[in-house]
Amino acid sequence: MSRKERIFYLLKNYSMIGVLLIGYYFWVIGTGLAIPCPFYLVTGFLCPGCGVTRMLIALSRGEFSYAFSCNPALFLLAPLFLADVIWYHYLYIRYGKRKSKFHTVALWIMIAVLLVFGVARNIL
Repeated sequence: MSRKERIFYLLKNYSMIGVLLIGYYFWVIGTGLAIPCPFYLVTGFLCPGCGVTRMLIALSRGEFSYAFSCNPALFLLAPLFLADVIWYHYLYIRYGKRKSKFHTVALWIMIAVLLVFGVARNIL
């Protein structure tokens, strides 16, 4: 696959994801109904991702302190996640490969932080 084909592939996929996310955003804003957390429904405990919809809506409105209070771990991990996504896609477009040491290390750091956060938010 050539670079142009890889770029087109990414643009096509992110366009579809973007349309779905924008549709979901307007659905939540218009109806107040969001996808419930299955982990919370079954266990009664908050998962590491609970609050992400409220956090993203608050970010879209520029309410950074409220966004932080919805899910502090994901709020603080967002820059690392974005850097990882950008690096991952750069390598894919440029060289056709999908993995790097940065990606692996960043992924494990994010998983560890989210697991600790998930436990801590339910204990405290």
